[in-house]
Amino acid sequence: MSTQCIVRCTLLASLVLLTSLSSAAVAEEDEAVFKGLQRAWSLQGNWFGVSADNSTGTIYAVGREGRCVQVDTDGKQEREIRLPESSGMTVRIVRLPDNGKKKALATFNLWSGKLGCFDLDGKTLWTGSDGIDDVWVDELGGGADKMIVGYNGAGGIQVLDGQGAVIWKNTTIGNVWHVCAGDVLGTGSPQVITTSATGQIHIFDATTGKRIKDLDAGCYATMVRVIRADKPGKADLILAAGSPQGADDKTVLIALGGNGSKKWSLPLAGTPSAAVVAAGKPWLSVGMQGGRVQVVDLDRREVVGSITDRSAMLVDVAWAARGAEAPWLLVAMGGNLNAFRLSK
Repeated sequence: MSTQCIVRCTLLASLVLLTSLSSAAVAEEDEAVFKGLQRAWSLQGNWFGVSADNSTGTIYAVGREGRCVQVDTDGKQEREIRLPESSGMTVRIVRLPDNGKKKALATFNLWSGKLGCFDLDGKTLWTGSDGIDDVWVDELGGGADKMIVGYNGAGGIQVLDGQGAVIWKNTTIGNVWHVCAGDVLGTGSPQVITTSATGQIHIFDATTGKRIKDLDAGCYATMVRVIRADKPGKADLILAAGSPQGADDKTVLIALGGNGSKKWSLPLAGTPSAAVVAAGKPWLSVGMQGGRVQVVDLDRREVVGSITDRSAMLVDVAWAARGAEAPWLLVAMGGNLNAFRLSK
């Protein structure tokens, strides 16, 4: 096992332990330092996970023991949704069959607890496996959403439908830290893209689960996301983040094509644990272990905003669309849910 893998396993195990404590990861507002960002609003509470439904402008935040709230883009709490106490503290929004109009919330914890899917009133629809590293939601070619699930250890990767049924599974890789989807090969259809214990980027056929290609990302990749192409017929780009060879204490963000060609790179501060690209904007938000968030302008290829809160351990990020206005950056660190705008 590589040094990077051992370090990451140790850090993740520590984070899971700290999350279970009653107040160990609660962020204090006056300890946070913001650069290049202005706080727009704050929702009081102990929130660890956040996700935004950009088709409706609705935000969902989750905390301990099944607490979940629905919030509008102005930060007003619209209602509370009671989930089972065993539900996770990371949340994804899933469009179910029924023309994609019916929504559900999928929750999970790192490693411990099972993946659960709940309707918007908190009723359990189904539960899945445990040992999860990451979950990504995507249509994968049309229709209702599918859930791409990366597992720790030898669990590999699965793609599930909205009812929790396994569409395909591939166990040729292990310790699948992060997963996502995009048409990085330029075929007109999406592929599933992952990291693994090898530090490589892996590309899978989204329909069959066949492993198509392994890429050397130029670092020991633990995070992967996709930049959507700005023109039809153009391939999406892969964003990989991890430690450069021989530099375990550093992190680099690298953009590469589906053929493995390196486009550009940018140093980052910290070990990535969550990352989301804003819809319609060239902005990547990266949540780091240890209470740090960085916002990268992908066109300018520079960090344009950051948050540092040393009292936080787990960090989750999302973008909330606001019509023609620039989206809010949403940040959950175990304390209040905060929305930020980029400073002009």
